[in-house]
Amino acid sequence: MHRKHNLSKRSRAYCAENEKLHLYKLLFSNRTSVHVSDLFGDTPLHIGAKGKLGVCKLLISNGANVNALNKFDQTPLHYAAEVGKVATCKFLISKGANINAFDQWNNTALHFAAQQGKVDVCRLLISHGARINCENFVKVTPLHAAVLTKCRYELSGIRREFQLPIRTRQMYKSCLPESKDAKKGQLSVCKLLISNGANVNALNQLNETPLDRAAILGKADICKLLISHGTNVKASNNVKRWNVLPLNYAAQEGYTAICELLISNGANINLLNGIDETPLHCAALGGKVAVCKQLISNGANINTLNRRNETPLDDTIRKNERLVRTRAEIIGGLDEHDDSIGQELLMFSSCWLKTAPI
Repeated sequence: MHRKHNLSKRSRAYCAENEKLHLYKLLFSNRTSVHVSDLFGDTPLHIGAKGKLGVCKLLISNGANVNALNKFDQTPLHYAAEVGKVATCKFLISKGANINAFDQWNNTALHFAAQQGKVDVCRLLISHGARINCENFVKVTPLHAAVLTKCRYELSGIRREFQLPIRTRQMYKSCLPESKDAKKGQLSVCKLLISNGANVNALNQLNETPLDRAAILGKADICKLLISHGTNVKASNNVKRWNVLPLNYAAQEGYTAICELLISNGANINLLNGIDETPLHCAALGGKVAVCKQLISNGANINTLNRRNETPLDDTIRKNERLVRTRAEIIGGLDEHDDSIGQELLMFSSCWLKTAPI
């Protein structure tokens, strides 16, 4: 039995981050102590992998297990890959680290590096045999993970609420504190993975391709990349599901460039989501006038009824139902106290009022 908690996490973290080798030598004066673990099962090498290379060398030279598992079955290589420590990853691999080790959710180090936009680490892992198209337990590939940078929900599989169209935006964006470096690395990682054989049409557990994910998140540059490498834009046309469809969601968020990309490459402009809403319904409900005009000019059906028997115009009114008394007010003029919202409604109604059912 290895001793636990006899060295505080704070002490280990301090040594690891500041490469206080003399302190490590003092703290780890015998080989047993290199195997201690904290509440989460992290060993000194797990902590050291996030810090300086010298600490890792010292620990391994004193008998630390390079493939030690914490309580989530994550190895030091998972940790080093996640924070982008190229030299540390290279050293761990040279000492026998398992490149394709799975954690509790079947994520590899490549999943972690791709998720964080660490292109140099991804390149290193791939050159040493990392599996490009490996899936975690919700069928997320490294390419899926790269699109949704900085989101822990994806890799841990906590995505049940993503099946609800109205709440998907909040779920995605609440876990996306992306830095500029992460966004820059995101596109580079996608290019690297694709050039090494990543399946651009891979489906996760919710039948989403990487393109679906990129469209939902407003990643126009990644959408262009995926489409240029053969992503089947029409794949979503054959899937009716409760979770968000790319064109419907892009319309709701006002991503005009992505809408144009999807439409020009064959996306069904009248595709119904799980509650029978078309992209035009979604754009109207999201308050996106420019997208409404864009969809209508491309042939969107303005009279389609959703499960509530509402047209897109009905959705516009419902969005502002507290301020609009009747549909006649849109046609005949709004109450003088409702001028601000009236202008918005008139802009929407001008898109389809002449042909929408009254």
